[in-house]
Amino acid sequence: MTDKSIKQKIGVFLVAESSIARQGAAAIISQQDDMEMIGQAGDTDEAFSLTGDITSRMVVLRVLPPKGSFEVVHRLRDISPETSVIVLAEFEDDEGLFQAALAGVSAYLTKGCANEQLLSTIRTVASGEQLICRNILNRPRVAAKILERFRELSSITKGLEPLVAPLSSIEEEVLRLVATGNPVETVAYELNASQKVVVNHITSIMHKLDVNQRTHQAVASLLVNQS
Repeated sequence: MTDKSIKQKIGVFLVAESSIARQGAAAIISQQDDMEMIGQAGDTDEAFSLTGDITSRMVVLRVLPPKGSFEVVHRLRDISPETSVIVLAEFEDDEGLFQAALAGVSAYLTKGCANEQLLSTIRTVASGEQLICRNILNRPRVAAKILERFRELSSITKGLEPLVAPLSSIEEEVLRLVATGNPVETVAYELNASQKVVVNHITSIMHKLDVNQRTHQAVASLLVNQS
């Protein structure tokens, strides 16, 4: 195996509280020709003691308890903004999905997903796709909360317009249509666009949300340091 082929592998750092689940997932991932286990941890403290192993090409998996905090995701992405994070949650609910979106998670699955789905998700996320966008397209309440969050961030960051990424009129319309319960087919029809274009709009929205969240956090931290 050449150095080039090793570099092309998808590095995975796994965080799971259950040692059985962690070992099982690690075994499956290690069997893939295009993946390699970079490291694993049983909890967030252990994960952060190993953060030197996290690189921009790595996909991080995190199994969260039902009411788990997404602080670990924020911290991981602060250390390595280019790191892709896949969350395996106990179940998918609107609040959990919304918090995942705010944290910049790339994909949001449940722990009961099939091994094939997990492996496919790792590969898709590693290619640069934000699979969480497809979740949002099917969750009107989450779309509504994201739209409201943009409005909140716009107010909070007033006077810092060059540092924030506002929604375009089309992006705002996409969120409004999804928030009112329209399926992606209807959204595409209303915009006279393809479903792929609609997904692309959601992807752009998520990128802007991530930028604005980071700007807000930086401003908040600056204000705290000055007080």
